[in-house]
Amino acid sequence: MRVVKGLLLAPALKLLNWLLKHDGNSVIIGGPLGWTWEDTIDDAHHGSRGSGLHADSHDRQHDHSLAGDGSPIAVEGVPELPASQITSERFGMPRMPDGTGGYVLTARGADVDPEYEADVISITFIIDGGGSAITTEQKGHLEIPFACTITGWTILADQSGSIVVDVWKDTYANFPPTVADTITGTEKPTLASAQKNQDLTLTTWTTAVAAGDILAFNVNSVATVTRITLSIRATKT
Repeated sequence: MRVVKGLLLAPALKLLNWLLKHDGNSVIIGGPLGWTWEDTIDDAHHGSRGSGLHADSHDRQHDHSLAGDGSPIAVEGVPELPASQITSERFGMPRMPDGTGGYVLTARGADVDPEYEADVISITFIIDGGGSAITTEQKGHLEIPFACTITGWTILADQSGSIVVDVWKDTYANFPPTVADTITGTEKPTLASAQKNQDLTLTTWTTAVAAGDILAFNVNSVATVTRITLSIRATKT
């Protein structure tokens, strides 16, 4: 069977070899017993030049190569980039600005470099009496999955009224938090015959929150209001 196959393949291989080798191009010639490289491109490092090749064929092969020092070789029709822009990996400004923890890079619009700004977030808790006046008791918990620093609070109600909300904080391992874990100092989120209130300059709060801490929300006193939204403003750290 091996002899028959060889006899049938021999004429075809001879014809293929002739077609590939004629006109002076570099080709790989192969057959059942192995492969050989036929060099006919140029005298320097591609063998002897074939008569059918254009004189500039070698140059065109290397248009997109790198020089020995790693710098790009100029290509006709492609604009050159300043070396400073290539090495900085940034176009439009010398380099990407440095950032610090708790900041995010924010776009400023077309043709304007982005800038870092504080990563401010809101931790929101809603207390709803279901159409009736809110009652005094612990209302629920939130797990905070990131480290942050509390910077203020805003409280909004469905109507004018009064309420005082305490916030407690403890680790997941010590859940649930108790009144001994209060973090609000003397600046508890409060409404006093009002529908809204805000404190963004906290001085007596324990403001540091670790990733995974649990916050509890307790209504100390209340009158009239049936629904409030408490938003705690914080910056990620």
